[in-house]
Amino acid sequence: MDLITIIRYTFLTAAGAVLLVQFIPSLKARFLAYGKTAEPIAVGYKDKKAPPDKTPTLFFLDKIAGLKVPRAWFTHFYVVCVVCNLFWGWQIATHGRAYRRFGSWVAAEQEWKEGDKPVVGGQTAHQVVVCWTLLMIQGSRRLYECVYISKPGTSKMWIGHYLLGIGYYMVMSVAVWVEGTVAIDKFNFTISSIHSLVGPPSAKSFFGFLLFILASGTQHDCHVYLASLKKYTLPAHSVFETLVCPHYFAECIIYLALAIMSAPRGRGVVLNTTMVTGLLFVGSCLGCSSLMSREWYEGKFGRHTMEHRWNMIPYIF
Repeated sequence: MDLITIIRYTFLTAAGAVLLVQFIPSLKARFLAYGKTAEPIAVGYKDKKAPPDKTPTLFFLDKIAGLKVPRAWFTHFYVVCVVCNLFWGWQIATHGRAYRRFGSWVAAEQEWKEGDKPVVGGQTAHQVVVCWTLLMIQGSRRLYECVYISKPGTSKMWIGHYLLGIGYYMVMSVAVWVEGTVAIDKFNFTISSIHSLVGPPSAKSFFGFLLFILASGTQHDCHVYLASLKKYTLPAHSVFETLVCPHYFAECIIYLALAIMSAPRGRGVVLNTTMVTGLLFVGSCLGCSSLMSREWYEGKFGRHTMEHRWNMIPYIF
């Protein structure tokens, strides 16, 4: 099994685990909720019920769920993203030892002929540079927002959630270039050679870049707006009138854009499969979070406030 396959199965396994937890009530409340969704909603005296007796299994789960870290540690996700991306950028540019080791675990790309010219599949050097740059922009922007805009407060999240996020960004920093090792090996990264990669974008690259810019701008506006609200207030901004979590939708579109722009050379290849599996993991996590956000809003402000809003994807979910 080569590195590309390992990365794909890692993302898919993690996505499956998140969905499994989502559909098991005893696990969902303990291990998925964070931020406002982990805060109990005040109920009237008549609605209060005595807590049920705990079985040994529930007692054990409570002990595990009690291992929490501050919600503010979300910032660490983007520190890891930026640091890992810088490391792999340096390794790729210099064909460093770590890159050569990881590259040796990638199976040879398929080769075919177009006319008399042999063509090898995989990302081009241009795609590697562009997608590495955009992932760096995404990680840097989110780091800036976490440090200077967001207000995490004193809420906490489960340590497993924290470690999963750290692991995701470590793996994503490799996934963004791993299907381009053939092109990287053949390319001599210098200032002049990087300049030679600049040229008119393909229709696919232009579309992907446009999606990335629009989604990034939308997500930033959402985060700025949410940070301006009083704690746990019902959002009233126009983008929140259609979706409960429009910033989650924007996050998915950002990774969809990267999957489009990093699609390897091939006959009819539209998306980068490795990046798509990363998108599925992101979508699983954010989809579950959007469901909990909806439940929390309905419990605090009434079901009628969510009647005309989709959770995360317009007209679908």
